[in-house]
Amino acid sequence: MKYKLSIILKRIICKFVGYYENGQIYLFDFSSGTANLKLVDSTYKTPKILILSRENYSEKHIEYPVVEKKSLNKLLALEYGGGNVKFIVTDVGDTKASVNIWRFNDELPKSFFLVPETFLFQHTLGNKQVLVKECEQGELYVSTVGFSVVSILKSVFVNSVERFCMSTGLGSYAAVNVPKNKVANYLLNGFIKSNKQHLLSFFSLDRTNEEPVKWLSLINPAVILTIIYLFSSSMWLLWDKHAIESSFQEKKSEMVQVLNIQDEYLKLSDQLKTLNSFILKQQETSSIWILLSEIIDDTKITIIRYNDKRFLIVGTTNKATTLLEKISNLPYIVDAQFDMPIRKTKNLENYSISFALDNDITIQEGL
Repeated sequence: MKYKLSIILKRIICKFVGYYENGQIYLFDFSSGTANLKLVDSTYKTPKILILSRENYSEKHIEYPVVEKKSLNKLLALEYGGGNVKFIVTDVGDTKASVNIWRFNDELPKSFFLVPETFLFQHTLGNKQVLVKECEQGELYVSTVGFSVVSILKSVFVNSVERFCMSTGLGSYAAVNVPKNKVANYLLNGFIKSNKQHLLSFFSLDRTNEEPVKWLSLINPAVILTIIYLFSSSMWLLWDKHAIESSFQEKKSEMVQVLNIQDEYLKLSDQLKTLNSFILKQQETSSIWILLSEIIDDTKITIIRYNDKRFLIVGTTNKATTLLEKISNLPYIVDAQFDMPIRKTKNLENYSISFALDNDITIQEGL
């Protein structure tokens, strides 16, 4: 959807935008699905919006010790207002403000909008990147300082990205090479991404034809730019909303999976604890049966318990006192005694005997 939106915007822009380089006007052609520049003859009517190549203007980046934007605009209007000069306040900080200033050459075609190509190129750059455009003058270097654009045409002194970065006070930047056949695409992408309020700053009434201006023709470019801005903003918000919702659903699905895994882990963990407890109890019980193995033939044990560091066995035998004596003589068993009086049933005696183990053996409570 985002790609289709970009294609639609580019097709609309191509109908109203041209490119001026080396004294010749080029139109944007998007018939092949990608942008190309198409040369037209001198009799062709100048497009309403004309993008200027770098040799057709000078460019400056200046910082002012003024932080009130309204006052700064008035100051700039007094100094540069009217004529061939355009300026944009790109950023206002706590102690200073950044401004880009463009001064256009005198002999340029008449158009409602004259837009510097470097203003558009800056919106295609990422962090710490230098755009290197292939042109008739050799190369054009473009980068950003904060929100402002800086650019230099190749010369004897500035003939590489490294020297451009040194001359403009930039650090180590990566080069983004733009050959001639890619210039149109970069310009259109920059046009779409640019701040539309800043773009409207390049509107110029005094550069229109000398004949009376028809209001409809005068308003058309501004209306078109506004429509493009509103349309692109709306579509972008819709796309952004769709992307956020899709991302939310993906995260929600991932979270559900994580919670399911967590629940499964907790269940398995509980099962493991139960199993370990069971195994431990079986081991301890087994050890008691080993200790009582010598008397197992003399009695029938029905209950065996462990509490407060003492074992309790309940059962039946022929002679309970004899059984108590045998238990007392078993190794590791101490303090064996009856817990309850002996009860006789038929020929057998019911007994309840408790005992403890010496310190050489430890038993877990709860058996």
